[in-house]
Amino acid sequence: MSRNTAFHSQAHEPFRAQESLELQQDRVTGPFSFLNPTRAAFRHNPAEQKTLSTANEPQKGADADHTSEEKAGKRDDEQLASNIEFKWRSRDNRKGRHALVVDPSVDPSAPYLVPKQTSAAREVARNIVRMGTYFPYWDVSYLVATIFTLGSVVWVINAFFVFLPLVQPKTEFNDEILTGGGVSAFIGATIFEIGSVLLLVEAVNENRSGCFGWALTRALSGGEYGDKIRVRPDKDRCTHHHTNKGNFVGKGSVKQPLDAMHSQDSSPDNMEKPVEVNSTGDSWVWFPSWLDLKTHYLRELGFLASLAQFCGATIFWVSLAFQQSRGVADVD
Repeated sequence: MSRNTAFHSQAHEPFRAQESLELQQDRVTGPFSFLNPTRAAFRHNPAEQKTLSTANEPQKGADADHTSEEKAGKRDDEQLASNIEFKWRSRDNRKGRHALVVDPSVDPSAPYLVPKQTSAAREVARNIVRMGTYFPYWDVSYLVATIFTLGSVVWVINAFFVFLPLVQPKTEFNDEILTGGGVSAFIGATIFEIGSVLLLVEAVNENRSGCFGWALTRALSGGEYGDKIRVRPDKDRCTHHHTNKGNFVGKGSVKQPLDAMHSQDSSPDNMEKPVEVNSTGDSWVWFPSWLDLKTHYLRELGFLASLAQFCGATIFWVSLAFQQSRGVADVD
């Protein structure tokens, strides 16, 4: 069997502790047969959900995300759905995203209440505003995107030093190409090198078991929208490292392990506490173990792409360093 059609390590199988999610084996795919899968789909089993939510019993494993019943009707930011599917993608897992696929419905008997689609005008406007007002400097994925953007800006400035004098000679000033072009090129390459290092760090800090990221509750309003499963984002129990502000200073937070949860009081309040589903319990690592490197990361497309980017950026950076030092020596 090709490696890209199944998850070969239980430690890296997404949502393995979510008993109400059923992996669709025929939809586990990847672009290369010798590498790990990059996509998978999970179908929600309402019958299993009902069993897990009965009588406020303590939940097992990460199915604590399926919380107790609540009384509420349909909200303004919700829509009805006839079916839901949880889509796992390796890139989303690295970036801390949780993809939910829904089949919208106007039938009041539809079993799910889900958030409105992110393509809706209100959601698009909200996300645009958020991009200009929210700066998660502790999030390595945010830093990677920001650093590569800044590096690209520096290379645009470099073009004014190097290319503009060729098309508009009258704009050239003394040593513009050698000094201005050389220094800006080295700065741009240095920024790309830093971004490439963080890209590797991001690749080894994927959530191993796949963070579920959603809370499923049974809504009992007794009205038109009663007795449905409400699906809402669950940031409080997200086990991705992106929300932890102590990754770069101090150390990553380690959430409560599964065994410890069962030893506590089984009241609904305790069931709301975060549960760590990673095999190691670590939310942040700087270097993977040698075993993980051999058995998983060297077969992971995202890690290999990040490694190739790092090698290319390093070669480019070193060559520019030699070139720039030689140029400065020639000027002297």
